[in-house]
Amino acid sequence: MLKHRGKRRMYHVFDGAVVVVLILAFFYLYLITYGEGLLRNRPEAMQVASSTIITNAEGTEISRLHTQTKGYSEYADLNAMPDLLKMAFLATEDRRFYNHDGLDFIGLGRAIVQDIIHMNLSQGGSSITQQLARNLYLNGDKTLSRKVNEISIAMALEKRYSKDELLEMYLNQIYMGRQQYGVKAAAWRYFGIKDMHQLELWQIATLAGMPKGPSIYNPVDHPELSKQRRAVILGLMHEQGLITRKQMLKARDVDFTPPETVLNATTSPGLSKPAYVSAVDAVIQEASRLTGKSEAEIQSAGWVIQTGLDQQAQLAMEETFADTTRFPDDRQDELVQASMVIIDQHNGEVKAMMGGRNPLKGGINRAIMDARQPGSSFKPIIAYGPALESGKFKPESILPDKRMQYGSYQPSNLGGRYSGSISMSQALQKSINAPAVWLLHETGLNDAHQFAARLGIELRKEDLNLSIALGGVHQGCHQ
Repeated sequence: MLKHRGKRRMYHVFDGAVVVVLILAFFYLYLITYGEGLLRNRPEAMQVASSTIITNAEGTEISRLHTQTKGYSEYADLNAMPDLLKMAFLATEDRRFYNHDGLDFIGLGRAIVQDIIHMNLSQGGSSITQQLARNLYLNGDKTLSRKVNEISIAMALEKRYSKDELLEMYLNQIYMGRQQYGVKAAAWRYFGIKDMHQLELWQIATLAGMPKGPSIYNPVDHPELSKQRRAVILGLMHEQGLITRKQMLKARDVDFTPPETVLNATTSPGLSKPAYVSAVDAVIQEASRLTGKSEAEIQSAGWVIQTGLDQQAQLAMEETFADTTRFPDDRQDELVQASMVIIDQHNGEVKAMMGGRNPLKGGINRAIMDARQPGSSFKPIIAYGPALESGKFKPESILPDKRMQYGSYQPSNLGGRYSGSISMSQALQKSINAPAVWLLHETGLNDAHQFAARLGIELRKEDLNLSIALGGVHQGCHQ
């Protein structure tokens, strides 16, 4: 009887061992296939994305665009990063990075012990490769299944890429707070530094301390917490022989002062500097039309788009549009709208643009909407401009302001009011109809048409009549 019981126990142990072996085999098979399949089926996750930058006529950055799926990013090669920056991140995040195959078992074991002690999953123990896997393919949920998938992807990444390639991708993908991705974007955002070799030790330690908590350790939102975290990083760097004690103490005591780039992005928008909202939207649309790329692709292309926009002209325009006294016809439930474009007549460059009184990104841009009746805004282009260019008229020239008939066409002033005669400058200022039509008649439709064409305004044959003095075109004006 005892002999049979012993045999049954042995059978149970054997069956259990077989089950465990099968489970481990399936688990290992999952680990080596899941990550490989994900890398193969989602190649877009590895694509390099950098924010496109738009500059004004002086070469000053006026807008840095969001990438397709993230915030602001600027990709940098590993050799564009100072060695001390790379070592600071390794000392903080994964000191054995170059000695393991994607899994730091020592760090993982220490994290597991801490999790057991605190009865939670607060310690991740993730290597840099695991963090890269999570940033590229997964979310931040602290679950066992996510951790297993993270390990599988990390193993696949280690097989496909070298250590330097993985470190470069990590330093360009890591979230650094304030919608900044990667160390180069963060260096510019927080310190106003484009060449990372110019970073000082305290700035390097500040950057290396952010991944643990980007929202609380970035120096803009929480300068004191950032400084405390910086001290921890400097201590780690000193322990590992990367810096001297004197360097550590000096870098630890520096107080963060936001550069101009940070102040512009964090303070409430005013009119001390132009916002360029309408102009930036127009630039993206024009780039899309010229290149055939979608607006989303342009945002992530890493281009530098140079424009002819003039800061002073744009600022003056924005301040004028913000002055409510210039719009006396506003109603409580509806604002009078306006748009304006200033163009350099010598080269066709747009110097300033407003698509509305309160333009919004991606909103209606009245300055570039196709096929709209220009109305009285057309008078300077089609009537007054050609007349002045002809040399026959001057701003002080006296024009008739009375009801007149030109064949079957008889224009009238708003409200039927006429003064008999008025100077050209006053007629333009008050936007009176009768003098504009008379002036166009005197100058000639052909000269007016050629003048508009030189400004890039296309008119059709059916538009060659006196009604265009008042903006009456058949299909509107096209940009």
